[in-house]
Amino acid sequence: MRIEVFHDTVCPWCRIGKRQLDLALSAWDGPAVTVRWRPFLLDPSIPEEGRDFGAYMVERKGARNLAPMFGAVRQAGASVGLRFALEKV
Repeated sequence: MRIEVFHDTVCPWCRIGKRQLDLALSAWDGPAVTVRWRPFLLDPSIPEEGRDFGAYMVERKGARNLAPMFGAVRQAGASVGLRFALEKV
């Protein structure tokens, strides 16, 4: 089996999906699996030097209070053993 994964390395949801795939593959006892990782930019307009994370998320998501969104990411991450400190970005 071959799996192709399009993955943005700075996206926490992509990281959560990667962990879920890793866990699934570790439990897989079927035929050999080859995973091909492909780069993907969720927002290719971001300059190389980056942008202010908080301001960008407010602009992108349209919400002034990012805590609920960050909480959802933290909860999903914790369910697969990941810890996100988004306030440090």
